[in-house]
Amino acid sequence: MTLKSFTLVRTATAFVLAITISLFIVRGNFYLPLAAMAAAVVVLLFAKSKVKDVLYDERDLLLAGKAAMYSIKIYGLLAASLVMVLLALKKGDPVWEPVGSALAYSVCFLLVLYSLFYKFLARK
Repeated sequence: MTLKSFTLVRTATAFVLAITISLFIVRGNFYLPLAAMAAAVVVLLFAKSKVKDVLYDERDLLLAGKAAMYSIKIYGLLAASLVMVLLALKKGDPVWEPVGSALAYSVCFLLVLYSLFYKFLARK
């Protein structure tokens, strides 16, 4: 399989998956989209294993790592700032407290996950 045909398979799989998930959710079924996503992952892994061309190289991996690092830094800074604002707004309207707390937990989860992956990959 060539890179062009793999790109076509990937696009078609994403298109079919989006339609399938939309139909299942509109009909009120929230479990079949998980099966559809699992099937799409299997199709994409099978198609990827058949590709003979180069999908990515070291430069792509380096750029992806830098992009991930900048994304985490910017998200962490902006979200932590927003948490402070939301928690300060709870005096005027208490509905902002759970929103700020959820955002704070998401930032903490992201940073812990990043640290775990960094330590795991550093050992390799």
